[in-house]
Amino acid sequence: MTTQPADGPGDQPNRLARRKQRTRAALIAAAQSFIAAGKLNVPVLEITQAADVGMGSFYNHFDSKEELFEAALTDVLDVHADLLDAYTKSLDDPAE
Repeated sequence: MTTQPADGPGDQPNRLARRKQRTRAALIAAAQSFIAAGKLNVPVLEITQAADVGMGSFYNHFDSKEELFEAALTDVLDVHADLLDAYTKSLDDPAE
């Protein structure tokens, strides 16, 4: 039995896709921890070590450290927006 890649939104991602998602998430989490600590000028090698991924994996997902940090901030802002949406879901007027 062969595993087929995920084609549609209802399909489960295949093993490779799940591994890529985990690697990307690990890199983003590592970047978020550095940002939270105020360390914005860390080498890519230090980020990959914190994420426990190889240097090549970094460049499979991001072209630069700046692109990674942008993705890390976007991720945090998306989570924050989702929380705000959940908290204001029951309100008729979100300005309340």
